[in-house]
Amino acid sequence: MTRIEQGQATLSPAEMDLGALVRDVAQHFEFDLARAGCRLSINCPSPVVGTVVGFWDASRLEQVVTNLLANAIKFGVDRPIEVTVRDAGQAVELQVRDHGIGIAPDRLAKIFDRFERAVSSTHYGGLGLGLYLARSIVESHGGAITVDSRVDEGSTFTVRLPRTLPRPVP
Repeated sequence: MTRIEQGQATLSPAEMDLGALVRDVAQHFEFDLARAGCRLSINCPSPVVGTVVGFWDASRLEQVVTNLLANAIKFGVDRPIEVTVRDAGQAVELQVRDHGIGIAPDRLAKIFDRFERAVSSTHYGGLGLGLYLARSIVESHGGAITVDSRVDEGSTFTVRLPRTLPRPVP
């Protein structure tokens, strides 16, 4: 976290398929999904097509997908979760949607900040770092992460990544 905050986190970019990474990460959540009673659907083009391929750091993006899926499971117990990966021209979009408790409008602007939470840690645990780290990683790739949420209807997190990393400023 300190390296990220100081802009010293190094990326190891390589050509990768974001859809394949999402499917791999989702396999690690099979037990958690079953225990929470959540049905997961993944909608993305076949990896053969190459429409969701880009030049990114796979281990960092794995952390983003992990954090978003973990939150969707935690806050969407007994409800479906949909993950979509799609071609957006010069970018690729990843959406993770849950149908859980949602986020109050007054908390939306703060949830990507360090140690901030949408709800009390008493009932849901956690440190309030997952979305902060996700935003930092996405931004280090030149991308953006946003959320659309309504209380008692769920949340949709959208990650938009350019297909190549931005060039460092000399």
